[in-house]
Amino acid sequence: MDKKAKKITMLVNYAYLFNFLAWAMCFALPTPALPTGYSLTQNDKEPVMNEVIIDESYNGKKIEVFSNSRVVLRLPENPSTGYRWVFKPINDNIINLKKDFYQPSTEMVLGAWGTRIFDFMAQSPGTVQLSLNYKRPWESENTKTKIFIITVQVLVAKPK
Repeated sequence: MDKKAKKITMLVNYAYLFNFLAWAMCFALPTPALPTGYSLTQNDKEPVMNEVIIDESYNGKKIEVFSNSRVVLRLPENPSTGYRWVFKPINDNIINLKKDFYQPSTEMVLGAWGTRIFDFMAQSPGTVQLSLNYKRPWESENTKTKIFIITVQVLVAKPK
C-alpha cells in the first residue's frame, strides 16, 4: 500500500471513530427526565399525574390517578384470528372511555400482532375495576379466555 492510500485509510478510520464517539456522547450525556406520566406543577414542584400508560404488565394491579388524568391502556391484539379485547361495562362517572382503536403492527406481515388502545379520562373520585376479556365475539362469557383486570382509583386533583 502506498503512502497516499495509507493516509486515506487512516482518515476514513478517524471518521468512523469520530462518528462513533459523536453517537456515544448523545446517549451518554445525562438528560433531565421525569417518570412516564408525570409532570411538575410550577408552585410546589410535586409530581402531578397527567397521563398513565398501562400495558400487560399491570394485570392484576391497582393504580392511582388524579381526576382529569388520561389513562391509556395498550394491549396486544390480533384481530385476524377473530380475537379482540372486550371490556365489561364500567361506572362512567368515575372513568370514561374516550377512544377505542386498533393500531396495526409496523411490520408488513400477514397476521402480525398489533395493539388495541383504550383511551380513558378519569372523571371524578372513586374506584373502578377495568376487566377485559380477549375473546371472539361469538364465544360465551364462560369460555376460558385471556383476562386483563386492573383497579383504578381516581383521586381528587390538587388545585393549581
